[in-house]
Amino acid sequence: MGCQVFFGPNALGFVPLTPQQVGFAGVGWQGETPLWYYILRESDICAGGNSLGPVGGRIVADVLVGLIDTDATSYRRNQPEWQPRKTLSELLSS
Repeated sequence: MGCQVFFGPNALGFVPLTPQQVGFAGVGWQGETPLWYYILRESDICAGGNSLGPVGGRIVADVLVGLIDTDATSYRRNQPEWQPRKTLSELLSS
């Protein structure tokens, strides 16, 4: 099935899972989907459970950036003009 990611008016750039995709619609659940369950279902639907989907990936990325930003010795905090010479995909493929 897959997830639909786009760049547009949605601030996060993705279409949320439907109640049917989450799997709660058939059991009569009327409340909000718990975040941990949504992330697991999103992973299952978007990547067959092999990687995070857009929401889970965004949360992990935001946490990592937040940790780097609070590190008093990080380049990102002390030298904000610094730019890497290679992208992450270039580093991983070399």
